[in-house]
Amino acid sequence: MPIYRLLDGFDNYLSLKVNCEIYINSAFIDNHKQWEIERVKNGFEKKGILKRIHGPFMDICPGSSDKKVRALSQERILEALRLCAGLGCNDIVFHSHYDPVYHKRHFDEWFSFSKMVWSNVSAEAEKNNIVVYIENSEDDSPEPIIAILREYPLFKACFDLAHYSIFGKESWQNLLRMYPKGSIGEVHLSDNDKKEDQHLVLGEGSLDVEPFLAEIDTYKEKPVITIEPHSNEDLLMDIEYMKRFQG
Repeated sequence: MPIYRLLDGFDNYLSLKVNCEIYINSAFIDNHKQWEIERVKNGFEKKGILKRIHGPFMDICPGSSDKKVRALSQERILEALRLCAGLGCNDIVFHSHYDPVYHKRHFDEWFSFSKMVWSNVSAEAEKNNIVVYIENSEDDSPEPIIAILREYPLFKACFDLAHYSIFGKESWQNLLRMYPKGSIGEVHLSDNDKKEDQHLVLGEGSLDVEPFLAEIDTYKEKPVITIEPHSNEDLLMDIEYMKRFQG
């Protein structure tokens, strides 16, 4: 739920009593008011609703070969971490920002540059008792995220089925077996036609949503499931879809 959409319909959303992953973009980082932070923090606590944060991802590139781009990317990520702490959250999602078109042939260089940022992020997260989840976006294989997880044991993976259905090469079943055991702490769910990241209502696209849910239900350490509707109407339909799997 984007933070401004959440604030616009705050009381209506809280009435649903559904846990929420809040997307914090760079505009909110620059322009937020303290009363907005307090409203979200206190409102969720009063209702007993859990919350976590999705950090900014547009124009972020922690693995850039340009030191100024890396510096700005790190600044945005660390600002989001501090907002996460201010909102009373202990979990935040960031993308790996791996682009196979540019980075595949220079993986070691990309990873070396990335570590210059993620090492500082890891230290800040540990200081604030925050778990960082690294999400696949354009990643065509699990290699970039697995490399990050091995370097930073306090990090976990966030697996986005919709993203992988578009960019991935292996089946999602084979891919999940490649992740270190217990490393997937969250999954993102939306549906699409396997061509574009459409964020359709679950069950309205071409993805194997039910087999995927059945697979992760076998995990000893159950990941958090985050649905990603792009409208309030879709949100209600996705909630009804997920209710079928409660038990």
